[in-house]
Amino acid sequence: DLTVQIADALADGYANELVDGNPGADTIIINAKGNAKLLDFGLAKWTSAGKGRPAPDHQGDIAALGNVLYEMLTGRLPDRTATPSDLDAHLPKELDAIVQRTQSPYLNEQYQVSATLAAELRSVAAILDVRAKTASEVAVAAPKGARTQEALVWIAAIATIAAFAWLLWTVSKIK
Repeated sequence: DLTVQIADALADGYANELVDGNPGADTIIINAKGNAKLLDFGLAKWTSAGKGRPAPDHQGDIAALGNVLYEMLTGRLPDRTATPSDLDAHLPKELDAIVQRTQSPYLNEQYQVSATLAAELRSVAAILDVRAKTASEVAVAAPKGARTQEALVWIAAIATIAAFAWLLWTVSKIK
């Protein structure tokens, strides 16, 4: 969520023809309400790309934001040889592709605008929300299923005992 907020702030700056100039841990704060804020837009420079066209500095800002995302996820500096989920199996693999795209050395693979990065992060968040809801529903249903299975075992045991008792009774009547 914090990375989405920062990407949105970058997109707003770009819409006003500003470039942040490498957002990083020293230029991002989390306010008392838990929202991310960029500190150095006051020192931002005007772009020459014009509205609607990404300036080359935009990719630099997005790569810098990708570095911040990598650090937030892993607690480590970015490492092109290890994805976030390689370092922490609890992290969703869906984030790996996003982080790798922010770090790509190839211009055609990079995010062209931060709004796209924010949109993809929102998509992953929605997927994770659905996955979490499904997992919690399964967790709640599991005890009920376990009780049903236990009840079936008891019914089978009682039926077996009853059948055995009937068989003994029938055999004893024949003699």
